[in-house]
Amino acid sequence: AEVTVYYIDRRAPGRNEAMLARAEAAGVRFVKGKVGSVHGRGRALVLRVEDVDAGRIVDAEADLVVLATGMVPGGNGALPLPVSRDPDGFALDDRASRVFVAGVARRPEDVASSVRDGTGAAAKAIAAARSR
Repeated sequence: AEVTVYYIDRRAPGRNEAMLARAEAAGVRFVKGKVGSVHGRGRALVLRVEDVDAGRIVDAEADLVVLATGMVPGGNGALPLPVSRDPDGFALDDRASRVFVAGVARRPEDVASSVRDGTGAAAKAIAAARSR
């Protein structure tokens, strides 16, 4: 299979950087650019893409297209208790109320980081409960 990833930003903290390097070594093409549209042409899909490095708009044909969006806080804000939020809308700890948030409720993260963050939030909650 020929694989091309079109991206605006590549955010791959930690060991994901090594994964990107392995993907490139295996032949995955990474193209900095925005996909403006996808439409069908017979059995193929055609992407209209801004190739930033080449400085041009191109039509790229594909058999399969996977679209991913950036991570944003979800929901309508209705939580079972009041939670402070940062300017981007992600939840913040509230030590006075003994509310500790973790994982993607706090910020966009990968699974491993979310697990570590959850362990830290649990430790903070235990410490807060003991100090009561």
